[in-house]
Amino acid sequence: MTDKLGQGLSSGTSIDVPGPGGEAYADYSQVVKSAYHAAWTPPGDFADNSASVEVSVTILRDGTVKFAKITHRSGRSALDKSVERALELKFIAPFPKGTKDDERTFIIEFNLQAKRLMG
Repeated sequence: MTDKLGQGLSSGTSIDVPGPGGEAYADYSQVVKSAYHAAWTPPGDFADNSASVEVSVTILRDGTVKFAKITHRSGRSALDKSVERALELKFIAPFPKGTKDDERTFIIEFNLQAKRLMG
């Protein structure tokens, strides 16, 4: 009886998700975040470890930074300006092979405590 269960049913539906998804997408996201964190030099005399800044960065398929802006400021001028300097990057790295997206947007948090822990 169970051998007739699949008769007359379609073989399934294929869904094409933009971008490579999975590991390749996660790896590229890490590349982007790492590039910006490496470019960031926080103010040395800043004492508030809980301060953070959130940014939005849009990158084109060839790795060109199309758009980068602060979306949530810390309220601390020195910290916000240090993040603005990091956002001056113009190129990251091309998307992984097989990527179908023309561009991707990433949200990155610049957290002073995390930066200090990483050295």
